[in-house]
Amino acid sequence: MKTIILTGSIIGVLLFSTLCGAADVPRDIRLSADTDSITVQWTGDSDADEYNVYWAEEGETFGNPAIVSDTTAIIDSDTGERTLTSTIRNLEPDTTYEVAVSSVEDDEESARSTPEQITTEAEAAPATPTGFRVTALTQTSAAENLWSMTLQWNANSEEDIASYVIDIRSAGFETTINPSAGRTSETIPGLAGSTRYFVTIKAVDDSDNKSDPTAELIVDIPVDTFPPNSPAGISAILSGNRDVTVTIENGNENMADFAGRIINYYEQSTPATVLSLDIETATSAELSNFQENTIWFFSAVAYDTKGNESDPTAEVSVTIEETESFLDGEGDFDGGCFIGSIWKSPTYDVTENKNKVGVSAGYYRPAESDFKDFYGNNTYPVALFYERGLGRYLSVDLKAGFLQESGNLQTISGVATSVSSRLTMVPVAASVNINFPVIPYVWGFVGIGPDYWYIEEDIDLADADEQNEWIGGYHGRAGFWFYNRDPDYKNWGGLFETTYSRIDRFGKNDTDVGGWLFLLGLFYSF
Repeated sequence: MKTIILTGSIIGVLLFSTLCGAADVPRDIRLSADTDSITVQWTGDSDADEYNVYWAEEGETFGNPAIVSDTTAIIDSDTGERTLTSTIRNLEPDTTYEVAVSSVEDDEESARSTPEQITTEAEAAPATPTGFRVTALTQTSAAENLWSMTLQWNANSEEDIASYVIDIRSAGFETTINPSAGRTSETIPGLAGSTRYFVTIKAVDDSDNKSDPTAELIVDIPVDTFPPNSPAGISAILSGNRDVTVTIENGNENMADFAGRIINYYEQSTPATVLSLDIETATSAELSNFQENTIWFFSAVAYDTKGNESDPTAEVSVTIEETESFLDGEGDFDGGCFIGSIWKSPTYDVTENKNKVGVSAGYYRPAESDFKDFYGNNTYPVALFYERGLGRYLSVDLKAGFLQESGNLQTISGVATSVSSRLTMVPVAASVNINFPVIPYVWGFVGIGPDYWYIEEDIDLADADEQNEWIGGYHGRAGFWFYNRDPDYKNWGGLFETTYSRIDRFGKNDTDVGGWLFLLGLFYSF
């Protein structure tokens, strides 16, 4: 059996709340914060007149509350709940606070809600200063070899910058300088000569937030006996027939007295003869006129304004040899292309084979413009051809083609119908041609000759007469033969031609069934 003991004050509060109807304790306390304020939300009592919002830093006693009138409540029309909001301002950033809320009804205050904790946001650190550099090194005592260093930087744009912090260190020495916010340069005295110093700067705001430091400046105080760092790396690659491009990675980005780089190189067979090229602050250079079938080794050093040189990089080597492209390989693939290397002379006589057979296909453009009203715009014929050479420049050929299109009839007045029809055309032509070279492996031709075409139009009507007839005409043609430059496939080639045919009127009407033919083809010669 549990025994519950209530103190007199607790019993009094409970009795007062029960008998006198004191306002309810606010509930659902919700807190949100930024760097210098806390927003408090809670659910209130419909009978309360006002509310008291208490706050204090964690572990301290609540002070005087802020008073919030109930008239500021937002009322949910469905539930009737009253949501109230209050903002506590002028707080410290990155600080934990406790907040509690009570309600007041008829001048009687309820108990406070259970204190809730929240931490304000920390202020953002300033940006790292930019433009940090050494502008002067001045000897202040020759007898003691003491020097001063003048540093400069760009002012930060933040309005709450309070100062800067300059950190200076060397072997066995470290100090800090604090220039004020309005300064953008500082002279540091009492530095020892023949010493390497490492210097950084950071910005500080009013809340003592510090930026990240800049990259370290590496400063050698004269008399300077300290070499710069070795370049971070070196690479070399053949970049021409006998040219090599050498690229050097920096490695001395923050060296205050860095002056340049030197490329050292020698031939494998003469390692004692080392050649040098000073490329100053450049990171790459092209070296030329190397002898073929030799091997060269390359390394690099960095140097400073006092002439101190770094250790060399590891060596890299390049073999000077002939280059080849993918299509120039010595394997079975000889790069056989119809116009593969037109700048080279032919390696065989493209007219040595007198016969050609082949197939072509393309596009037919009829002479009669109303053809499209029946059969559309696009007609694709195919053709077989045979050509016989009569000499180097003269040839004859025979060609037979086929094309077929489906369409619909029209009325006499030109209105389209759904009555289907099919047009079949078998053009047969012979030509006499003149051939002539254009560039290696490419010959052009022009020709003329007679035509004899079979034409048939089938109409899907029970009582329609079939119309078919062989009719004659003539044509002119021009085009190009593309011979394969690969001797292994010299019998094969390509064709492009265009032909215009004038064909006799069909039947009793004025229709010319000829027109333009544009053909691409393949041939085999023998």
